[in-house]
Amino acid sequence: MTEAKPSDWERIYKEVSEYQSEMPLRMIQFLHKLEGCDHGFAINQFRHSLQMATRALEDGSDDELVLCALLHDVGKVMTTANHGAIIAEVLKPFISSDNYNILKYHQDFQGQYYYSIIGKDDKEYLRHKNESWFETAKKFGFWDQSSFDPAYKEKPLEDFLPILKKYLSEFPWKLKKESA
Repeated sequence: MTEAKPSDWERIYKEVSEYQSEMPLRMIQFLHKLEGCDHGFAINQFRHSLQMATRALEDGSDDELVLCALLHDVGKVMTTANHGAIIAEVLKPFISSDNYNILKYHQDFQGQYYYSIIGKDDKEYLRHKNESWFETAKKFGFWDQSSFDPAYKEKPLEDFLPILKKYLSEFPWKLKKESA
């Protein structure tokens, strides 16, 4: 790396940028992996994700929060234990710090419904009450807990493709060009 010339870095950046342009497709593949996961709920995690994104959209949320709603459980492809932190880290370069925290801690807001059953404090979400994102996270949690409804008519994944492309197709930073 120390011997690389600016032209080398330009070539690398071009190839890495092309790979980045495929990130929406990779996220779609992860979402589809959730089709086989229902974890005992009435619908699978893929439909759950679509329902949540649909609720966020219908509630007038901006595109970034809709993106977060759509992808909030993608970390479950790897593990359920800290799935929020996983997807928060993946999306960190592309979203606001408030939405990063909403994703990272969304499980705490769900926990008010079940943490006591698994030996955790069901008021864990209240430790975030002084954060700028707390009220939005409560709304996010409401969409999350409401989005296991077999009768709910969620929007198809295709409706969310423009949002995936808008946020994930390009690096959030650009290569600096040297002055001539």
